Amino acid sequence: FFGVPSHEHYNVGVEGVLPVFTGGRVVSGLAVASLSDDIAYEQYRKAVNDTLYNVRVAFYSILLAREVVKVRTEALDLLTRHLDTTTKKYDVGVVSRFDVLRSEVEVANARPPLIGAKKDLVLAGETLKRVLGVDVGQPLEIAGELSFVEEAVELDGLLVEADEKSPEMIIARKAERIASKNVTMAIGEFLPVVSTYARYEGTTYDFSWNQDDWQWDWTAGVMVSVPITDLLVTAARVKEARAEYTKARVGALDTVNRVKLDVKGAYYDLAEAREIVESQRL
Repeated sequence: FFGVPSHEHYNVGVEGVLPVFTGGRVVSGLAVASLSDDIAYEQYRKAVNDTLYNVRVAFYSILLAREVVKVRTEALDLLTRHLDTTTKKYDVGVVSRFDVLRSEVEVANARPPLIGAKKDLVLAGETLKRVLGVDVGQPLEIAGELSFVEEAVELDGLLVEADEKSPEMIIARKAERIASKNVTMAIGEFLPVVSTYARYEGTTYDFSWNQDDWQWDWTAGVMVSVPITDLLVTAARVKEARAEYTKARVGALDTVNRVKLDVKGAYYDLAEAREIVESQRL
């Protein structure tokens, strides 16, 4: 403008920043990431366990339904033979007509349970195909027999094993820890962030690849960032994080109690089944 020749200005640099103090946000964030990875693994393990359990239940349901059909068939055959014998006795005057009618009613009453047992066998087979992801129209051969296997288990040992290995309990406890870390990160937003930085910068007024035309300088320092304008928002986030932590803690306690209750229920069902088998041997 005043007749002074203009010059082009080029500036190239690289800068690195290293947080020194973040109020626990970085450490808590890394912990949350690690816990989230653990939860994903436990969810995968739970899905595998559920699938295996469903397959076993469907398989043994077929074996049970097959045995029920066998028992119902044998019962109907026995009642039918008894009716035939009673009818012959009535023909020669040994029994009354009432005895024949009673045998006929017994035969008639034995048919619906057999029909229901056959239906349950078909549905059990369809259920197993669905669990396995097999086409329901595809034939499926089932090999095996239903047998009673005596197992000695202790309730206290089962509860300890569930406490150590149950995916539901592990997930609930890690979710509680994540909620706790979120509270720490929310509180950390009240605190200043201290970082160190270093910058290597080059300047030239005549761009070229000649290093003699460049001026290089190092710059290093410490930066402090204080969140002043976001205090109300941060306070609301802390309150929300604490509420979520309370919710996660209550949820973890409920999950622990529910799993323990399920274990106790399964243990007592097993004990009841053992007693029923013993009482029905004769």
